[in-house]
Amino acid sequence: ATTITGGVLNNGAVSAASNGGNATAIRIGALASVPGLRNTGTIEAGGGSVAANQVRAVVIDAGGSLAGITNSGRITANAAGEGSAVAIADLSGSLRTIENSGTISAVAAKPAAGRAIAIDLAANTSGATIRQSAATPTGKPSITGDIRLGSGSDLLEVSAGTITGAMQLGAGSNRLLASGEALLTGDATFGSGADT
Repeated sequence: ATTITGGVLNNGAVSAASNGGNATAIRIGALASVPGLRNTGTIEAGGGSVAANQVRAVVIDAGGSLAGITNSGRITANAAGEGSAVAIADLSGSLRTIENSGTISAVAAKPAAGRAIAIDLAANTSGATIRQSAATPTGKPSITGDIRLGSGSDLLEVSAGTITGAMQLGAGSNRLLASGEALLTGDATFGSGADT
């Protein structure tokens, strides 16, 4: 097992690129534990070609652990061809908080259901919080791509900027809060809980 006690800070550039294949910029593997990831720079992945290709900027494998992400920079995934793009993919169910005042984006060259996912927290069963706010009075943060939440009671709170993509809040008693100059474009799907 590996533990990074102080977490991870990126204020530069971390990138992964492939010519017609998979690409992952940051991967938290099984048995790795990281309390937090703070990004003020750029984390980006690009590649893809066929439908089996996955392009991911940040991924937490099953058995790994990453409790929170704070982003004031750019976290982006761009898939070519029929590949799928995921900016943040948590397969462990451990990611509980995402604070965004920058850009989180997943773009697929050939859009289709499930091919461009900005944030995938579907494995989370205990509840997760995603907050988007402006770091400055003129800041315009954004999340582009679908958002998928798990079976816990989740909170999606947006007080500035834009969210463009489908929002699937999953089961649980979920809350979707939009205020200020926030603009949400896309369908919001709630589960069977007491949602607001």
